[in-house]
Amino acid sequence: MKSDWARNTLAAACKSTAGMLRLLGTPDGMPIPLRAGEFERLEEELSDSYQPRVPTPPLPAGTVIEVTHGPFAFFRGICTNSSEEIVEMLVEILGRKMQLRLPRQHAFAVSPG
Repeated sequence: MKSDWARNTLAAACKSTAGMLRLLGTPDGMPIPLRAGEFERLEEELSDSYQPRVPTPPLPAGTVIEVTHGPFAFFRGICTNSSEEIVEMLVEILGRKMQLRLPRQHAFAVSPG
């Protein structure tokens, strides 16, 4: 049987892990103990559906790009810097040029630079 300290430590870990209580908790935010073998079953199901992240190639500077997600979705601008993870672009908003920095997978090339 677990001590109060161990129970409280596990509860704190569950509460501090994003989404954990939604998956393994009660509506009032308390973790529910798993039955024997349940964690292994969940892990097996999740590993079967795992899709590795496909790298997104960097875009060359000067490429016209369009934003696909977020508050700037459908805005077009000029790529100023890019890597596999981040793209920086110059857009015109309300007559002013602004630099945006966003995840690389949230933009695609409209035309080459």
